[in-house]
Amino acid sequence: MLMDDVRGEVVLRRLPPDILHSLSTEQVAAIRNAASSARARRHPIDARFGMRLPLLGRSYLVLLVGKDMRSPKRIAADRQLRPTDRLSTLLLALFGISAFALAALIGVVVQNAFLAG
Repeated sequence: MLMDDVRGEVVLRRLPPDILHSLSTEQVAAIRNAASSARARRHPIDARFGMRLPLLGRSYLVLLVGKDMRSPKRIAADRQLRPTDRLSTLLLALFGISAFALAALIGVVVQNAFLAG
């Protein structure tokens, strides 16, 4: 099943069962078509990592980098839902950069040990 088809099915599954069963086949096809034509925006950098953490269990980390295309109204609404301050953002960025540098250093050490041995 293509991703476009999946989007259409997801929209239909979100409808309450009584409403879904009241739709004609033409209406269901129109909803599938409309949802399928909605294009997902792509990011130049889209890195997703799954991992198991000792206290949290199976977790994931997502790094998305790209142009912010949200409207000012949407940005304001997001800030109200998840307020952050500059200090915590800076600390999080420093932690991320440090973790990446440490992972790169470990990779270099392991690769050198592998090549030497």
